[in-house]
Amino acid sequence: MPHKYSEIVFTETVKQLQSAYGSREGYAGMANGPDYNDVLGPREAAFISARNSCYMASVTETGWPYVQHKGGPDGFMRVLDERTLGFVDFSGNRQYVTAGNVINNNRVSLFFMDYPHRMRLKLMGIISLLDDEDSRARTLYELGGYRAAIERAYVIHVEGFDWNCPQHITPRYSEYELEPVVNALLAKRLKDASTSHQYPQELGAGALPLVVTGIRQLKGGMRAYLLSHIDGVALPEVSSGKKLRVPVQLPDASLVLQNYVITSVGESGEYYEIAVGERTPDSNCAKVIISHFSLGLKLNCDFSV
Repeated sequence: MPHKYSEIVFTETVKQLQSAYGSREGYAGMANGPDYNDVLGPREAAFISARNSCYMASVTETGWPYVQHKGGPDGFMRVLDERTLGFVDFSGNRQYVTAGNVINNNRVSLFFMDYPHRMRLKLMGIISLLDDEDSRARTLYELGGYRAAIERAYVIHVEGFDWNCPQHITPRYSEYELEPVVNALLAKRLKDASTSHQYPQELGAGALPLVVTGIRQLKGGMRAYLLSHIDGVALPEVSSGKKLRVPVQLPDASLVLQNYVITSVGESGEYYEIAVGERTPDSNCAKVIISHFSLGLKLNCDFSV
């Protein structure tokens, strides 16, 4: 069978299931032509060299499959030539399950994952322990400053490989991969903050000088603002439903006067309370108020006629 990976994994039972579920015809072409998918090309070499982890499966003496996560610096799994991979085994939890398995059964299966691009390379190989004096081991021990205790070095003779479709591979991103994106966003926010228009500390030219002295969140996305006299004196008495004209500076720097019903008054007339919500008809003004009105903001208001 020319496709070397399928030659290993497409057993008679597997082929029977493929026939039963209707996929055998699509895979039958793998049996034609010269041997392929047992020699690593530039695409496979680049993909493996860019990885900092992989999953390796081996089989125990009792016949159970065992999967181990292998990791290290980028390119820790070296492509030594078109048919050989090499890597060093770092000290871990010291269970030595994989190390023991491959003594009795030197066949391994590897998954190399690229989660951001939803790519997966599957590889079957024969693994061998290297002697410390082997020149390949000495090459593999050179980790470029990666700090970890090395226990042994292996080479894997490639028997076959296959690329998988991206179905059901959830994109995942490492801190290293996200760092340039996050830094760019932070830089943009800092730039926007430094160049954005500063909201005024005083608005309007009305005859009633008020200052924001309280803010509280209400139900339904509403927000209440307490407005007191700038001099701390009692505010004029108002009747129920009285409206206050509040100055609001919009993002284009234009000033508008928006009417708001005075919803409550302090017992001694020490404040008026108005309610603002983004879902109300004055939503444009409301959004500005919610974003920019803060404690201490001075508002020179009038009563609506």
